[in-house]
Amino acid sequence: MKYYSIGKSGYIGVEVNLESNVSTEYRQEEKNKIKLEIIVEPNAIDNFQKELFNIASREEGVATLPGTNNILYI
Repeated sequence: MKYYSIGKSGYIGVEVNLESNVSTEYRQEEKNKIKLEIIVEPNAIDNFQKELFNIASREEGVATLPGTNNILYI
């Protein structure tokens, strides 16, 4: 995950890159990749971090990072 500020709006951009190695008999280096970007409010990241910590300590659960529906004019 990569976080970056969105101008002076107070919003935060979050870039998520996920990758898995899925080697096949034809290509050992084959990978599945996805890249997502969402815009969130700063307190959403704090709540997400707490949820991730709970998942790590309990080894179960769900962590949600809700995006904003606002259109930004910068």
